[in-house]
Amino acid sequence: MSARTTAQSPPQLGRHPRAFAAPLFGELGEALGPGGELILVPGNHDHGLVAGWIDGRLQTEPSGFLGRVKARLEARRRERAASGARTPKLFLALVASLLVLLTLFATSLTYLYSDPDGREVTLDEVAALTAAGRVEKATFLDEDSTVVLELRSAQEAATRRATPPAGGA
Repeated sequence: MSARTTAQSPPQLGRHPRAFAAPLFGELGEALGPGGELILVPGNHDHGLVAGWIDGRLQTEPSGFLGRVKARLEARRRERAASGARTPKLFLALVASLLVLLTLFATSLTYLYSDPDGREVTLDEVAALTAAGRVEKATFLDEDSTVVLELRSAQEAATRRATPPAGGA
């Protein structure tokens, strides 16, 4: 004799599961009372119940962070256009101050990198001027990597060489 088991067939719900769930939610509502709250968390087999809602959100709402930011900026732009608002004063003030800063920066660069007055000479020429006694004063400008020479005229240098120093024996 073989035991024969038969599975029970699920109740016929049709297309609307509300008929099946209404008694359960009615009893829960009575148990919770007028101020009660019920949180229903669907399981992974219940995705079909909310599929339409999910599809609707995906089609109407921007996806991801960047999409939300773009949507907010677009909404703000539309609001300004609808209200006839002009460019914000703060933006114009920031652009003006940027232009002033760029002008000051360019001016400072031209000052820092301008050519010095005078003539550029080689190290050999400096040695020859020194040997001839023409260098009155030499100033080394470390930050500019230059040496500034103050020179005597050739005639004055020749006179100094010919005249012995005062106070000699």
